Amino acid sequence: MSYESNLEDTRPQPAIKDEAMVPGQIYDGDNIPESRPMSCGITALVIVFLGLIAIGIVALTTYAGWTVGQREAATLAAATQASRIDEQLAFIPRDIESRNTFMLNVRLQWLALMTPGVPQVSEIGPTATAIFMEEQLSATPQATATATPTPEIAATSTDAPIATSPGGGFDLAALLSRAQTAVDTAQWSEAIDLLDAISGLDPAFEATRVRRLLLQSLNSYANQLYNTYRPGDPGRLAEAIVITDRAEQLGPLENGLAYERSAAQLYLDARRMVGLDPWQAIRVLEQLSGLGQGRYYEEARQQLQAQWVALGDAQVSINEYCPAAQYYQNAINVSTAGGVIAKRDNANNLCAQATPVPLPGTVLPPAGDIAPIGVVATPGG
Repeated sequence: MSYESNLEDTRPQPAIKDEAMVPGQIYDGDNIPESRPMSCGITALVIVFLGLIAIGIVALTTYAGWTVGQREAATLAAATQASRIDEQLAFIPRDIESRNTFMLNVRLQWLALMTPGVPQVSEIGPTATAIFMEEQLSATPQATATATPTPEIAATSTDAPIATSPGGGFDLAALLSRAQTAVDTAQWSEAIDLLDAISGLDPAFEATRVRRLLLQSLNSYANQLYNTYRPGDPGRLAEAIVITDRAEQLGPLENGLAYERSAAQLYLDARRMVGLDPWQAIRVLEQLSGLGQGRYYEEARQQLQAQWVALGDAQVSINEYCPAAQYYQNAINVSTAGGVIAKRDNANNLCAQATPVPLPGTVLPPAGDIAPIGVVATPGG
């Protein structure tokens, strides 16, 4: 160890003490201990802790955004549903006045599925039931062909993301832009849902444009639904009629759409009457086939023949062959398929051989010989 004196320092200095050094030891001066660096384990723990905090912040932000999105989606769905409920309620008085029990039943079943419940359903229900019972009592059930099931409405929905504004709430301009895209790509159901939502949230927003797009979508969607019919399967005709009614409330119907609605209504009425009242079914089927070579023509003719044959079979079952022959002839006038000619000929033969049965209250002559007019019979003879 060395000591370098300071000539200007006059203070007493401690005595220099030499320390013994181990052979081979290198002198490196007066070392000052340095602070030990932080261990790797502590550093890793700090990084993990900061990472957990960041993940927690992201999770909370995501949950908050999801909650807001769910709330806005529920509001949008409620606005769309309220708009549709109001429209269906507006059609019900007309159905009651025209005693259209089929469409009345369709609308009430749809309203009954709404949550929360529609209070008007409980008020309209008794009236609809009374009309239906009157229709049932006025009908005179007869033997008919096998009844076919009534059609049901299939619900449509869209699960597209909800457009919102940066400040919260709905971005109506973005919703309208999406509706325009849906119209341009012929996605009619989605377009109607979006336009209904816009009208429900703010009826004054782009009212003219929204009305025009909604009318176009309703007309096109109704035509699409009418095309779901297949022989023996009504498809979604009932829904098509409802959509056409909505379109008519907004503006003029497209060419041919009013005819499609009338024909579909006749077809559904005929299906309802088959199994309930054959005479009403025959009347409606004749009207339907009288429309000409449309989409329902062949099925209407087949059903019309089947109704006449069923009436003839019912008369044969009670040995009334004369009226049965006439019913079979009416069936032949529609179509000769199904061996109906043989049925008519057999009924005619049995009718000719039948013994007339007098009507109740007919006065019959006494048994035995009857004297000619003006000749008095011999007593006891």
